[in-house]
Amino acid sequence: MRGFAAVACLAALLLAACGSAHRGGDPCAAANRDINLFSLLGNTASGAYDKCLDDLRSELARARLRATGLRAEARRLEAEAATLEGERAAAARRLADANARQVAAVRRVEAAKASQAVDRARLQDVLAREAALAQELEELNRRGGIDAARADRLQREQEGLNRRIAAMLGDG
Repeated sequence: MRGFAAVACLAALLLAACGSAHRGGDPCAAANRDINLFSLLGNTASGAYDKCLDDLRSELARARLRATGLRAEARRLEAEAATLEGERAAAARRLADANARQVAAVRRVEAAKASQAVDRARLQDVLAREAALAQELEELNRRGGIDAARADRLQREQEGLNRRIAAMLGDG
C-alpha cells in the first residue's frame, strides 16, 4: 500500500508540474496564480518562483544602474550650470532638475517592484513610460540642455508618472 501511495504522490507531482509549468511567458504570472497544492507543486517543479525572482532582481539591478547614471549626470550638469551664464546655465539647471525627478521616479518604481500588491500589467506600463522618459533624458543629456517649453512638458510627464506610481502603491 505504501508503494501505491508513493506512486500516487509522484503522479500528482508530475501532473502538477506538467499542468502548470512555465511555458516561456512571464514566470511571475505563473508564480502569482492562486495558491493551491497543484500550483505550488507546479511552480516549484518548473522553477517559476526562482525565474520570477531572477527576473525581478535583474529589473531592479537595471533600474539601480540607470538611477546611478542619472545621479552622476545630474551632478555633472549641476557643476556645469554653476560655471555657465544666462540661458545655457538655465538649460543645464532645467536638465539637472529633470534628471533628479527621474531618479525619484526610478526609486518609486523600485518600491513598486518590491511590493507584492502591485498589478503586474500596471507595473509594466509604468516601467515602459519610465524607460521612454529615461531615453528622452539620455538624449537631452547628450545635448547638454533643454529649452523651457520642453522642460515644462517633461516635468508634467514625470509628475504624471509619479502620480501613477503613487496610485499603484496606494500612496495617492
